[in-house]
Amino acid sequence: MTACVYCGEDKGKRECPALGGLISASCCGENRGVRITCPPDCRHYVKNEKYQRERLAPEFHDAWLQRTLPFYQNGQTAALDFVVFLEKTLYNFFRRETRATDDDVVAGLGHVKRKLSPIQVIESPSTRLGQHLWQAVEGYQQQAHGIDEEDGQAVTDALVESIEALADDDSPRDGLHGLLGHVEQYIGIPEPDTSADNSGDVQSPRIFRPDA
Repeated sequence: MTACVYCGEDKGKRECPALGGLISASCCGENRGVRITCPPDCRHYVKNEKYQRERLAPEFHDAWLQRTLPFYQNGQTAALDFVVFLEKTLYNFFRRETRATDDDVVAGLGHVKRKLSPIQVIESPSTRLGQHLWQAVEGYQQQAHGIDEEDGQAVTDALVESIEALADDDSPRDGLHGLLGHVEQYIGIPEPDTSADNSGDVQSPRIFRPDA
């Protein structure tokens, strides 16, 4: 028997290009995108992403409509545009990055919310996602789109609450899957962002092993 390259106990049944060996179906299912950084073109990752996004997009959309309804009712078109901008920015980020949980996305949006505050709080360095989101927001502001600080914070809250509405302890990526599926089904897939230079980013480790 070829042991699973991840746990070393179960039988390895499918190729794992991230780990360079055979992984069990259960270890693949539980850890891809959470503890294992899968190549974006891994067939198991791609198949699961497609299924989860299609499944969760409608549920995310319902939560999204509830949280963004006040923007429609109050004629806050700038806030609505900013919602879409943040979702597309997240979508483009996750074209390249395959490992993240809902908590990671919430933390990144929280970083943006704090940076939009007129009261600057000294905090430890943000995650790569938080830094990426804030750099994108700064560029958005400079392009004369503009977003009121209070409205911007309300938008980040709306997205966070939409993600958390899908929260599931057993499926730590449900909110992210819902958001990415929402872009694909209700907003429209954006053109790839080629303007961001990530060459200076510190690459995250490819795997967290269970005994680490």
